[in-house]
Amino acid sequence: MPAEAKKAAELDASRNGRPPNRTVVLRQASAIKPEPVSWLWRPLIAFAALTLMAGRQGLGKTLFAVDLVARASRGKLDGDHGGQPATCLFATGEDDLASVLVPRLIAADADLSRVQFVTAELAGREDALRLPEDADRLSDQAQAVGAALLVVDPLSAFLEGHVDAHKDADVRRGLAPLARLSMERKLAIFAVSHLNKSMSSDPFLRVSGSGAFTAAPRSVLVFGPDPGDPDGELGARRVLAHPKSNLGPRSPSLAWRIEPCQVEGERGKSIETARIVGEGETAHTAGDLLGAPMDAEERSARADAVEFLRAILDDAPIRSVELKRAARDAGISDRTLRRAQDELAIKPEQKADGWYWALPREGEK
Repeated sequence: MPAEAKKAAELDASRNGRPPNRTVVLRQASAIKPEPVSWLWRPLIAFAALTLMAGRQGLGKTLFAVDLVARASRGKLDGDHGGQPATCLFATGEDDLASVLVPRLIAADADLSRVQFVTAELAGREDALRLPEDADRLSDQAQAVGAALLVVDPLSAFLEGHVDAHKDADVRRGLAPLARLSMERKLAIFAVSHLNKSMSSDPFLRVSGSGAFTAAPRSVLVFGPDPGDPDGELGARRVLAHPKSNLGPRSPSLAWRIEPCQVEGERGKSIETARIVGEGETAHTAGDLLGAPMDAEERSARADAVEFLRAILDDAPIRSVELKRAARDAGISDRTLRRAQDELAIKPEQKADGWYWALPREGEK
């Protein structure tokens, strides 16, 4: 193409909003070396991927994020780097560092030397991190310290104002640099999100904003009060469910307990804080967490189901199909039976002729 014609074409492209130097690139599949998924915490949080955890405000999401960072900093996560302490980046938009997050990290036994809080500077003054504007700068810093985990809590606090959180196209453009950062730096990114006020029990309809917030992440988690806790939302029991994974099998739901504690501050002064403690697997699903809290009638039904299970399983294990048939005959719904199963820590066991339920032996709960 003659130089003048090429220049005219580039000018026309720029006037129509198309960058003149943009090209389409083809990559032959045979030239790409296949690689297995690498896990920070198998099978919940992968390296080189974005993970989203959603939950209602004020119920412990940040406590969970702090515990995640603490365990990563000590090499205590079951993943491909198990046993190797990791450098963690923490971007927070809601909590004070000195009075809230650092005491919680201490309570969670974090290696504070491996935790870096992320902010930005503008004209020499501290400024909030902005995404996607600061993605490249953040990438440089992650590389400089060899970070393995980035926590963004909450994600909505760092999206630039021009990103309309209710438009798929805007959200995808806003998250794309973050996803690219995770892949380029082999970084596990853990973003925290709030739930909307919908009454749906579908986790993909409950995350605040556009559906792209759950479509773009490779793993989606839901965190909330244990539906079986007799104290409801005021209780200390929490559940982490795993409704989506594009990279591997989904994890069983996990039970947690929030407990108050104290740590030592400057000059030996005691600081009131809290930590979250894992308690193993639970049968509750993401749908259970997002449903309405149990009322007195539901709690009574669950108590009846617990007694039913104790009585029917008192002598010997029973096949799952027979037990569920007996429960339905007794007027116990599948949902109530599952809650009772969880309270008794019953884990069905597969035998040659099917699945069996049995009460846990002493010390197995």
